[in-house]
Amino acid sequence: MDYRTAVKKFAADNTSGAQRMTEKAAALLVARLAQKKFTATAARQLLAQIARDLIFAQPAMASLFNLFNAVFERIERVHGQDSAARAAHQAAQDFARAMVAHTSDISLRLGELLHDDDVVLTHSASQAVRAALSSCRRQGRRFAVICTESRPIREGVSLACELARIKIPTCLITEAQAFALLKGETEFRRRLSFVLVGADSVSSREVVNKTGTLGLAVAAKQWSVPFYVLAGSEKFLPAFYPLRRAIRQKPAQEILSAPPTGVTVINRYFDITPLSYITALVTEEGVLSRRRVDAMLRKRAPHPLLRKLVQEGFKTLSKS
Repeated sequence: MDYRTAVKKFAADNTSGAQRMTEKAAALLVARLAQKKFTATAARQLLAQIARDLIFAQPAMASLFNLFNAVFERIERVHGQDSAARAAHQAAQDFARAMVAHTSDISLRLGELLHDDDVVLTHSASQAVRAALSSCRRQGRRFAVICTESRPIREGVSLACELARIKIPTCLITEAQAFALLKGETEFRRRLSFVLVGADSVSSREVVNKTGTLGLAVAAKQWSVPFYVLAGSEKFLPAFYPLRRAIRQKPAQEILSAPPTGVTVINRYFDITPLSYITALVTEEGVLSRRRVDAMLRKRAPHPLLRKLVQEGFKTLSKS
């Protein structure tokens, strides 16, 4: 598959989670740089183009920005012909491995929050949530999970089936039913213990996740149900990144195959939830309050070249 075709396929992927998409981006980067030998200047120019292509193919996924930030920082420390390409290759692989390690660490953190007989509500099909719940089950924890169907592509159905296969008692519901559960009107004998979701991006003020997360978070706060977000540090974004402009319209046909004249279909996969509605973020570094998230982000300084690339890219999008 040629590079341009691979980028189009990457942009059209609406089922893979952030971790899988980042692994794919790292593989694309490595394959592109392996096509021939590059001078340091040429490698940097090609890297900038790849970063632009892949970040704007899936602009709501923070881990793509952070992947290329790690690569740009690594190549600053090398000199000489082809060394930049080798450094970029190694940085991409290291970043992908670190994401996997973070997922494992987050699973351990969740184990500190999850107790026997808990009932957990989850939305969409986060890889971090899947891995953490699976890990807790392997450790012998006894708990139940309620999965929302997660329309329009219904990835929550797949998650429910996967959890059931590993002997986790699982209930599948539509999103609309979740509000009654949060209020306490449930067929379960026990009240919900907490809501658990993943994230595609985290800023100092808000979280981007599958559409429907905002409503669940607001309802959870209203009815005093804890709301946790699992997110490795690779999901954290600097303040300049325009998250709201990164959320795009998806194909209308996923909701209505042939919209009649006069009907406009809005189909967005992501919404934005203020951190004020979230109890805490569970990261590889621990269970973090909003204040600690803000402190972590203040310590981060994105690479100047990547910052410029992203700012210019969003300006171009707004003009198109």
